Amino acid sequence: MTPKQTAIKASIEATKILKKHFGKTLEENFKAKKEIVTVADLESEKKIISIIKKQFPTHSIYSEEKGLEDNKSDYQWIIDPLDGTGNFARGLPLYGIILCLLYKKEPILGVINIPKLNILAHAEKNKGAFVNNKKIKVSKRNFNKTFFYLPTPWKKRETVVKLINNICPKVQMTRSIDCSAFALLQTATGQAEGFAIYESILHDVAAGILLIKEAGGKVTNWEGKPWTINSKNILVTNGVIHNKIIKLLK
Repeated sequence: MTPKQTAIKASIEATKILKKHFGKTLEENFKAKKEIVTVADLESEKKIISIIKKQFPTHSIYSEEKGLEDNKSDYQWIIDPLDGTGNFARGLPLYGIILCLLYKKEPILGVINIPKLNILAHAEKNKGAFVNNKKIKVSKRNFNKTFFYLPTPWKKRETVVKLINNICPKVQMTRSIDCSAFALLQTATGQAEGFAIYESILHDVAAGILLIKEAGGKVTNWEGKPWTINSKNILVTNGVIHNKIIKLLK
């Protein structure tokens, strides 16, 4: 199987595990303040890793719960086996699986699977972005018609509240949800115009960033400099509104 076929298969097999646990009362263990992990996260991760290792045993793998398996390869898989665990644990359908393949620290493949909404998205570098095998593009809406996703203010609240105060009065609509995969995906499909991400973690954003780039969007840090895998504060948009949002992030 190709990397794309492998990633899609892994995400589909993992969704079967998540669906088995969804809606049930699960024990929630805290790995950090306000960051929970459940048996669903762990079982999903185990399944994904086993499928990838069977096809690409020499590739390095970083997964959210297990950490890094460094095989000194130019190829590294980045896995979030359950994005939006808080939503999942409370029976809310906004959760998903995120897989990304880096080559020399640059995303070349991304897959996002939102099982309860029947959304399977993928992108390959220089090959476009797709949802359920239909090509997607970012919107062309201007600033006054912007639907913008904001970070959840559960850490560094002062910074995020300032951002909310700057942006909310200026755009048409804003939302904040605990599922980066979905917010990034909505920007890539043109259903939203952008997303400001504060203190991001690579496994949450790498696949979505590739989707947005391949769908014609723009990705930088909050200062407007090009995104790298080390960027923490990230802005993704349809490109049309990018410069105006940058000014509001200062």
